[in-house]
Amino acid sequence: KFGFQVHEKWYVSAVGEFKTNCWPNFQTNSTRLSTTFLTPIRFTLGVGVDYKPLKGLSINLSPATYKLIYAFSSDSTRIDVTSLGIEAGHDLQSEIGSSLSVAWKWRPLREIEVETKFYFFTNYKQVELDLEIDVDFIINKYLSAKLLLHPRYDGTIENVTDKRSKIQFKELISVGFAHTFK
Repeated sequence: KFGFQVHEKWYVSAVGEFKTNCWPNFQTNSTRLSTTFLTPIRFTLGVGVDYKPLKGLSINLSPATYKLIYAFSSDSTRIDVTSLGIEAGHDLQSEIGSSLSVAWKWRPLREIEVETKFYFFTNYKQVELDLEIDVDFIINKYLSAKLLLHPRYDGTIENVTDKRSKIQFKELISVGFAHTFK
C-alpha cells in the first residue's frame, strides 16, 4: 500500500497484492492436484482512497481495481483451471472492477490481540468476499494460542456438482510454547 495524505485521515492510495501457493494441494480424497507451486498466481492492483479514522483501522476503497489470475500452461493440463476462476481452455483471467478492503488490529486486553481483514471485489457481474479473523492469546510467559477463522466466497468459482458458488472455510487452532534462553 502506498499513499499520499490529502486530509487529516484521508489518503489517495495505490494498493497491490500478490498471492500464490508454495506447495501442492490435492482435491479432497483424490490424487488430482487443485493447486501447485506458483499456480495459481493472484495479483490485484487498485487505485483509490484510504480512510484511517482510528489507530489500527484502515478502510480502503479502490473504484479502479485490476485483478489477474494466472496458471502456468504446464499446470493447466494437470489442474482444473475452472476451479481457480479461469475459463476452460485458458491459463489467464484478468478483470477490471472495484474493491473494498478493511484492516483492523486492536488489543481488547493485554493478553489478547485481534486482527481482522475484510476484502470485497466485484467485476460488476460476480463478487469475491474474503474475511480473516486472527486472535492471538497469551496464556502465560511460556504458552500462547492462536485462533484463525477464514470464510471466503468467490462467485467466479462454481461447484462441479450443482454449478453454484459455495462458501469456503479455513479454521486453525494452535498452541505454542516459547522459552527465552539468557
